[in-house]
Amino acid sequence: MKFNVKPKGWNAAIAILSVAAVICVVLCVLTFTTDLFTPQPDWADLVLYEGPKPVPASTVAAMKVDGNELFVYDTAVNNTHSWANNYKPSLSKAPVTSFDFEGAPVTMEITVTDQTELGDVVVRPLAKGIVPTVAGNVISFSIAEPDVYTVEWGGSAMNAMHIFANAIDHDAPTESTDTVKYIGPGAWSIDTMVLTDGMDVYISGGAIIQGTILGNKVTGAKISGHGIIDGSHNDSWMLAGRTAYVPLSLSNCKDIAISGIALLDPNAWCINIYDCDHVTVDGVKIITARPNGDGITIQSSRDITVSDSFVRSWDDSLVVKNYSTNKGTDSADICFDNCQVWTDLAQSMEVGYETNKGGKLNPTIRNVTFRNITVLHNFHKPVMSIHNADDAAVSAIRYENIIVEDASMGKGDAGENAQLIDITIASSSWSSSKKRGTVDDVTFDGIYVLGGDDTIDFVEGNFCPINIRGYDDEHKCTNITVNNLFIWDEGVTDENVTDNPSTSIDKFTDNIHFAVDKALPETVAALLRSENRKGWHIHEQKR
Repeated sequence: MKFNVKPKGWNAAIAILSVAAVICVVLCVLTFTTDLFTPQPDWADLVLYEGPKPVPASTVAAMKVDGNELFVYDTAVNNTHSWANNYKPSLSKAPVTSFDFEGAPVTMEITVTDQTELGDVVVRPLAKGIVPTVAGNVISFSIAEPDVYTVEWGGSAMNAMHIFANAIDHDAPTESTDTVKYIGPGAWSIDTMVLTDGMDVYISGGAIIQGTILGNKVTGAKISGHGIIDGSHNDSWMLAGRTAYVPLSLSNCKDIAISGIALLDPNAWCINIYDCDHVTVDGVKIITARPNGDGITIQSSRDITVSDSFVRSWDDSLVVKNYSTNKGTDSADICFDNCQVWTDLAQSMEVGYETNKGGKLNPTIRNVTFRNITVLHNFHKPVMSIHNADDAAVSAIRYENIIVEDASMGKGDAGENAQLIDITIASSSWSSSKKRGTVDDVTFDGIYVLGGDDTIDFVEGNFCPINIRGYDDEHKCTNITVNNLFIWDEGVTDENVTDNPSTSIDKFTDNIHFAVDKALPETVAALLRSENRKGWHIHEQKR
């Protein structure tokens, strides 16, 4: 059940506003002016959703918005940062809640039920500039706009709550029609829903469904809403006799739109887009916790846009690969824009390793952009990586305006794979081809590291490592430019990176440059000055 919450005195306010509107019209006629200004309301319109009856409420936290109780749901997260085969790992719990709003800012009140003293509390992303107040076990703050907000307490990212504050969907259906498959509030088991041409699936806020959505050779379908696809009922696919269930999988599809939904605790990959054309993913929320828990995986697809989304993954978060054997089905024209990423294991933004899994002739991955990405945490392997483990020609890859709030790579079993940037051509356990490929025309522009592990220090020479390694004289990494990379407030240039022990550039590379051609943006500088930097992963640079 969903319900709208209006402020007290709503009817009276409407009457007053109506009179005011009439007066404005009269004034407009009398003065022949069109410059009258109508102020925005000083109240918020809320759409809240009751929790499905069979689904237990969170044992970690409770929450109110503008004094109204929200349903809070626990989902699994994995804080081990270590890989293990053939098991369902011991998982932690992270509370999740969802609601819709518009209008004035709303006040959030979180009561942490399993702790009485909360210590340091941080609200991410830091760019929102939210400094919460803490009284005992209660955290309070206001938000001004719909987005995903993450609240961490107790001096550890192991204690986190994710808030999906959605914009109100004014066109949301309320029942199924000839053109819309409507899934209303409640807990549902759907097994597998098979998409057909032109199918419109709407998963309402307050709906939690267990099952998968599958599309094969489908054109013009749409999946939207503010509900949840939950995979917690499935055992790990790595256990004997078990199956990998991908909550949302598309293959050989065209003109598909996915928006708004949340996907929690799948037993494998979460969203798989394979050999597709023109797919948009907008405003989705993903939290994974189990082996191969990749967030959004794009394989051998073209004209794909992922925007305004949140991914917390226990494997690669945003990843592009080549799997198809079909003629012409390379990966091209892919853009990830304005997303938040939290990577518990593996890479945040990855091209590879499988660049030609299907054994295609002359494979390519080209024109891939990661833009306006905020990395809340990266605990394991590289933040930004290109791993060409096959024979593809990888080119025109862009990383633009990337804010890394916590560069704490190297945790768990990451070993030496603790890089900020890693570009490598190599044979690996993921290789399908005996031949090697190339990497060419890679640009990093505007990369800002705000904090990380205590050991990271630019001046001491132990800053976020960078690896650029080719394979041989015929298979090189070429034409790679790193512009405006700042570690805290220190810009990285050819001069100061050359002797830095954290940087490794081998002889099978050409035309590699580091430069700073503009000042640290004031928005980033303000974050470095902010009191909100009291977070445990945000450290003052040692001088």
